[in-house]
Order: sequence, then structure tokens, then C-alpha cells
Amino acid sequence: MSKTFVLFRLRLILTTKTAPMFDVNRGLILDKILSAKPGVEVRKDHYWAIGNIIRITPHTIAFKFGRKISREDPIYDESSRDFIMGDVENAECVDAIYNQDLQLLAIQTSSGLPQPWTLANYIAKIINDSWINFSQHLTAEESAVMQFLQAEYKTIRDPRDFLHFIREAYKVKRLTVHFSKSNAWSPAEDFRKPLETHSDKLKADSGTAIFAARNDLDREAVEATAVDASVAGHNVSARIQEEEETSLRTVKMGPKTDPFIVEIEDEDTIYDAHQKVSAAVKPLFKKED
Repeated sequence: MSKTFVLFRLRLILTTKTAPMFDVNRGLILDKILSAKPGVEVRKDHYWAIGNIIRITPHTIAFKFGRKISREDPIYDESSRDFIMGDVENAECVDAIYNQDLQLLAIQTSSGLPQPWTLANYIAKIINDSWINFSQHLTAEESAVMQFLQAEYKTIRDPRDFLHFIREAYKVKRLTVHFSKSNAWSPAEDFRKPLETHSDKLKADSGTAIFAARNDLDREAVEATAVDASVAGHNVSARIQEEEETSLRTVKMGPKTDPFIVEIEDEDTIYDAHQKVSAAVKPLFKKED
């Protein structure tokens, strides 16, 4: 038997262009808030919370994330020796791992809980709704900036099928990639930074870049750009010629692309899970934990 972790980017995004310009580490802010064990009632009698914090490395924590459900059920009362209606609490949880440098979140799948992307959304909601209750864990500058930030998640897409098409193609004639402002570390900074700079000048939040070649695009640059899109949860497509005599076709990586998952064994500890997640994402980020 094995367990599955689904990978996400969990980031803090500016909600206004007039925020204080303090030099703060947003990944560290998220680490501090998660480590404070926040929780909120997502809906009536369904309380979702973070707990069981383990510091795996200076930049990585593991934690349990789950829900507590309260409901009225028949219970046996020892004193009256009768069955009466009483409050019953039930809890379910999964393992999760967060790395502040990469703003990378890994969430274990569970048949008893919603899908991991729903859990990622709940984690972002908990951060947004309850961070003010744990502001004592933040510096004055972090608290000031946090008022203009909002947690959001993006599912990391598995780029391997798309990259296979790129590597095997006779020619890659065109690449179309969507982008938005990224404040987390990017595996293709030299591609993204000029686009972000120009977006700032235009006061734009997102855009689409198209690169075309009369002959053939540089494969290494295409791969780096595609990996950047997969890590950011953005759409990317390419017009390729698979063989010399064939016509062009379009290959895509988008919302229907499988999420990036990491399989671990049932007997693996959370430390083992961290090692396997780190090894799996290393080719994407090309950066050590």
C-alpha cells in the first residue's frame, strides 16, 4: 500500500498596489501563521484546524490538517442508564508539508476527507480569516504588510507529458504561455522577471506571451518556461511538428493536466515523506531545501 501527496504553491498575493514597501519574507510569514495552529469554522459544526507541528528543517514544517465535526447522536448515560441525545465529536486529519523557501505545500489524500485542492483552499481560507488572531507571532512590519496580502493556492501541474512532446518533436514552432505576478521563487526568473516588470508598468495583473520561430525554438528554454508554468499553475501550449513531413499540432498543459503527485509507502514516516517530496520537486525547482 502507498499514500499519495498532491503538490501546491501556497503564496501570499498583494490585494492592492498601495501596500507598505517593507522587505518581508512572505514564505516565512506563512510558516509563522501555520505554526501558530490556526483554525476556523468553515461551515456550521465543521471546524477545520492545523495542529501537530513538526519542524523538519529550518525552512520546512510538517503538520496535521483536519476537521472536527460536532453533531447530536444517541449516547448511553451511565448515571440514568438510559439512551439520551448528546453532543458527539468526531475528527479526521491528513498529513501536510510546507516549505517556506519554495512556498510549496504537499497534502496527503484521504478517502474520508474532501479532495486535496479543497483542503488547500480551506488552508488558504484559515490563513486569511484568522491570521489577525496570531499576529503576535509576526513582526510589526510583517503585520503591517499582511493587511494587504491574501493567501492563495495553485495546483502544481505534472509537466512530464508536455515535456515529452517538446523533447520528441521534430520542431517547436510556437510557444504560448500565460503568466501572472509571482512573488514566490520561480524556476525561470530570467523569463518571468522582464514580463513582471513590464506588467508593473502597464498596471496589469496577468498576461499572455507568445514566442514564434521560423525554424525551431530553443528546446532548453521552452522546457524551462513550461516548467515555470507548471509550478505556477499557469496554462502553456506549443505548436509542434512531430516529424519532418507532418503538419503542425497543438499540445497543451492546462486545467485538465494531472496534478503533480508523490507516492510514499504506508510505513514511511513524515520525514521520509519530506525527503521523497523534496526529491520529486528538485527537477522542477532546481533548488535545494
